[in-house]
Amino acid sequence: MEGTFDDVLALKQAREVIERAGGFDTQLPEIEALAAHHGNNFTPLVERFFRPDRPTMYKLARRLTLVATSEDRSVLEALEHALAHQHLTRPLISDTPRWLAAPGESGGDEGSEAKGAKAPGVLDLSFASKNWLKTEYAQDEPGMLVLRHFEVMVLVEELRYRHIDALFSADPRTAVNWKLIEKNWPTLMRVALSVKEGTVSSVTLLRRLNNRSHKNEIYKVFREVGRAVRTVVLLRYLSEPSLREQITRAANKAEAYNGFAKWLAFGSHGLLTSRDPE
Repeated sequence: MEGTFDDVLALKQAREVIERAGGFDTQLPEIEALAAHHGNNFTPLVERFFRPDRPTMYKLARRLTLVATSEDRSVLEALEHALAHQHLTRPLISDTPRWLAAPGESGGDEGSEAKGAKAPGVLDLSFASKNWLKTEYAQDEPGMLVLRHFEVMVLVEELRYRHIDALFSADPRTAVNWKLIEKNWPTLMRVALSVKEGTVSSVTLLRRLNNRSHKNEIYKVFREVGRAVRTVVLLRYLSEPSLREQITRAANKAEAYNGFAKWLAFGSHGLLTSRDPE
């Protein structure tokens, strides 16, 4: 159906308005924000906050060995699909991965019959909320996922890094209390200088902190400093392959020594229980 001259003119004027406002790419976040406000669905707004950390999240997902906590592998399959499309520039991807396609199918742009429903060769996204399903599926193209929203849903909302979540938590029981460290920094320096000069031995300091731990302010401060140091070490371990190799080599040497010592001290296993050779 061909448009009238008035329709063409209106479209041209609309384009000019959008271009003056910075173009469609600039206007899209504001459009999504407005739609989220009126539809009580704020999932489209998450992507803009995720964008600066996107490379780090992908790097982390590739470095870690992730396992499912049940027989349901739908989240890991969604993650694999996101990783496979990390470097694409096009905005939409199919919800039918080639490696998940049913026999006789090659995957591609074929979509699911119902959003989030499990069909042969289609990602099972039933773990996602209704709001996320509404956001990550393209409205005008069935079976196509909006990549920038899909990857946020998988990497940020659904994955759980059990062993390192505490590093990024705001829970006061696990997060570093920087204010406490700042408040007691002069005292920390005095203690450190006393140990360095030999006025107080490290053994005596540890013994006193251990005996009066929970009521001792200095103990609490040293605990926070220890958390900060441990956090830095863990982040270095995740990001530096050379450090992981160095730690692995040292651990292998220690295990080899322990194994040799265990074999050498065979008497403790009952092979020799007395001095009597008989």
